[in-house]
Amino acid sequence: MAGLALLAVAGIAVFSHVRFSGGPPAAPDNGTATVADAGNAPTGGMLSTDEFIAFWRRRVESNPADYISYTELAGGFLRRAREIGDVDSYSRADAAVEQALKLNPKYETAISYEANVQFAKHDFANALATAQRIYSLNPGSAQALALIGDNDLELGKYDEAQSAYDNLSGITQTSPVLSRLAHLAELKGDPQKAIGLAQQAVNGAADAGASAEGQAWYHLQLANLDFNTGD
Repeated sequence: MAGLALLAVAGIAVFSHVRFSGGPPAAPDNGTATVADAGNAPTGGMLSTDEFIAFWRRRVESNPADYISYTELAGGFLRRAREIGDVDSYSRADAAVEQALKLNPKYETAISYEANVQFAKHDFANALATAQRIYSLNPGSAQALALIGDNDLELGKYDEAQSAYDNLSGITQTSPVLSRLAHLAELKGDPQKAIGLAQQAVNGAADAGASAEGQAWYHLQLANLDFNTGD
């Protein structure tokens, strides 16, 4: 399952993309953060990881009630953790998520980052429960379905993972989704299907202008599949 662990956490889950876009979080439903706050914020691709973290750290220092900024700070720490293998960054992400959820317990992006931290710690049962909490709040959440599928897969629940991913692909067929479907196809013994899906993920990432890191991941997945089939 190591491939999926890399996929989901290099997700921030190669998935954010995690919100299926590189942009700011959705408008808040309560609290002191505003739509303008989110709209004026830089995206992860505009700054280095350290700059991204520094930006959001300044935001929480200037407005301790801003749960969006705490959530984005957590995302920055998750990004740094996957880039350099810094275990301490997971703890920092966890602390930032905890603060965000104290301020807004129903903020979907913060809950999804909580699940990502749990996944990174291989706490798959709790990560699945957290993902299911997101789904109960928003049954149309692509993020929830991705997290449910990822954790079902790690727990060996292939049929449940397939169901979650199929529902996910009905919502969107972006590269993170295609990559997950490719990984599941490989595990289920269909390497040619896996290669086809992985190639679609590579093409889609290039067309969408994904980050260099994101595109590299999809190329690596495809290369590994080709290698395993002797190509």
